[in-house]
Amino acid sequence: MTNAEIFANRLSRQLPHVKRGTLRIWGEWFGRPYDNIHTIIAAVARGDTLILSFDQGETLTIESPGKATFDQYTFRINVASRVHWEWFYYGRERLPENLQYLDYVLGPEGSTLNTNWRFRRPPNQPPAGPAAELV
Repeated sequence: MTNAEIFANRLSRQLPHVKRGTLRIWGEWFGRPYDNIHTIIAAVARGDTLILSFDQGETLTIESPGKATFDQYTFRINVASRVHWEWFYYGRERLPENLQYLDYVLGPEGSTLNTNWRFRRPPNQPPAGPAAELV
């Protein structure tokens, strides 16, 4: 059984009593700090990929997750090779053209980011925190 499968099973058993909060990916806030509250509603695994669904239609996909802690007080996955966050532009219809994404891939030089959102940052930033966490 992969880590993703173990985590999906544990999360599914603990829902809806898993920490809600604002998303950070490798230490970078999604939006402004504490601006959004995200609630996990489902967790599934495909091989070693963990896929989390959220209450506002968002999806967090974490490849090769490891060293996780989640309960009513903490949601944190410390290790991953890739973290992909998708959401529909808030306040707009859920149409394909409004689907936004942040795609972080960890490499030897740090994490790189591909996105279709206005968010930009220099390439190859060293991780400044866990792969994914709700704070």
